Amino acid sequence: METVNKQNNKLPWGMMLLFLVGGTIIAALMGAFIVLICGSSERTVVFIFFAILMLSGAVAITVKSDNEIIAMLLAYPLFITGFVLLFAPKFHASPMIFIVEFLVAICAFLRSKTHTIGKILLFYALVLIPIIGFSFVDFRHTWDGENYFVIIFSFVIALIYMGIYGATINPDNFKDYPPIVRHLKTLRFSTALISTGLIFSTVQIWIVFSIVLAAISMAVASVLLQKYVKGPKFYVGWFMALLCCAASAVYPPMAFAFLGILLAYTMFDYVGLAIFAIAFVRAVSVFYYDLDMLLIHKSYLLMASGAVFLLMFFIIKRLTKNEQN
Repeated sequence: METVNKQNNKLPWGMMLLFLVGGTIIAALMGAFIVLICGSSERTVVFIFFAILMLSGAVAITVKSDNEIIAMLLAYPLFITGFVLLFAPKFHASPMIFIVEFLVAICAFLRSKTHTIGKILLFYALVLIPIIGFSFVDFRHTWDGENYFVIIFSFVIALIYMGIYGATINPDNFKDYPPIVRHLKTLRFSTALISTGLIFSTVQIWIVFSIVLAAISMAVASVLLQKYVKGPKFYVGWFMALLCCAASAVYPPMAFAFLGILLAYTMFDYVGLAIFAIAFVRAVSVFYYDLDMLLIHKSYLLMASGAVFLLMFFIIKRLTKNEQN
């Protein structure tokens, strides 16, 4: 039995996890060795030299070799060590460092011949985009304990990532970008996971965020109803979808997670569905324990929202049962 599938150049999940652990250990050993060589003093030139050397070697391996095992045991540790060493001189993350790492990651991803390294680089590049924005913010100076740039920036990036996630419904949207097509599942997973994390940077008082997300959710729900429901049942379903979107609008992360659930259901993306479902449960928990609103008022809102969602579940189940009969 072959370790690597030669037809699609992919490692089995078990082997990929094993090599991820092994590559991380190798990266830790290489980093420790370089730190020992440089000593305790700040030798910026030496750290930068080793970082460039390792990143260049990692890119060369991924561009020229399609062997997954070599990539995971050699290129992967070199990428990790090279990226970490860029922070080593002063242990300070400046915007320029993040921008350089993003350019290296995205260029290596576009030229990578190995599937697993391509997935890792794509995920890292998508993670770096919001980090680059945050790196320009001085979190020591905020207004009333809140940084409004971070709130708005997080919402915008989360919405863009959700748009990218929704665009993957039709793979033809990325037909001009073969590397993206090859890693479509990774793109879905990354945008879903990162966007749900970013949306929690918004605050409850920004009700406009919830309204925008609820309106988008309603549009997606209408498309689904037009596709699967006909006749008078369409109007019943449309009314219930309106109630569900209104119920989710009490808190931005709830509305965002509900929108993600609708999109994941549309494309039958079970991983994305799990991510957004967990995000929805988390949003309900965070909203319930938020001290900005009286507990009794939040209880009433959650009870009403739960009743609407439960009623929607039984209506969908009844409509599905009638369609099957």
